[in-house]
Amino acid sequence: YTIQPEALSEIISQVQCYFNNLTMWSVKWQLAFNLNKCGIMHSAKHPYDLQLCLNQSRLETLRSVHDLGITYTRSVNYQQHASFIISKCRRLIGFIMKNSSQQRLCSLFTKHVYHTLNMALLSSQM
Repeated sequence: YTIQPEALSEIISQVQCYFNNLTMWSVKWQLAFNLNKCGIMHSAKHPYDLQLCLNQSRLETLRSVHDLGITYTRSVNYQQHASFIISKCRRLIGFIMKNSSQQRLCSLFTKHVYHTLNMALLSSQM
């Protein structure tokens, strides 16, 4: 759905209010946020330049996020995630082929490469 520009400014101020509450909570409980690991990601055809702050530091707008083994992008497709998994599996196959005997190839492939591909497939269907 489309958000009207006048509603967008209200939504941004609400989000900033939530971030201010998070900052007060972190100060109260002495649990500081690692601002190097904090950022904003949104999906839109024409991304807005959001000026949101956490702990008086401007949050970076991210193009992609790698979280719990899955890579998310602004376009909400899994092409970058699939490329990452395929690259990882190719490295595993090269390592297995170089460092193992003929008898162990099948079992190592099944345990490591097949498992990685299978988990990637399951996570992308969520």
